[in-house]
Amino acid sequence: MWAIQMDETGGPDVMHWRELADPEAHPGQIVVDVAAAGLNYIDTYQRSGLYDVPMPFVLGLVGAYLVHRAEPVFTDAPATAHPAVHA
Repeated sequence: MWAIQMDETGGPDVMHWRELADPEAHPGQIVVDVAAAGLNYIDTYQRSGLYDVPMPFVLGLVGAYLVHRAEPVFTDAPATAHPAVHA
């Protein structure tokens, strides 16, 4: 997957476009395909250090998603479900 990731807090120059390993679903989790993602104020606060986040950190919480893979607890989630995502 491709993501905007940061290794430290700071200005816009700490954001890096990187290819990362595809995530794996663990019990009770789903993996989603991201159709569109965006940055908003929360990402600015996280990038600047105003909100503490673990590093490295992937920015872009806002987006449009489709279920890609679901673990057994979510077996009734259709592939066309539109989940709310909290990273």
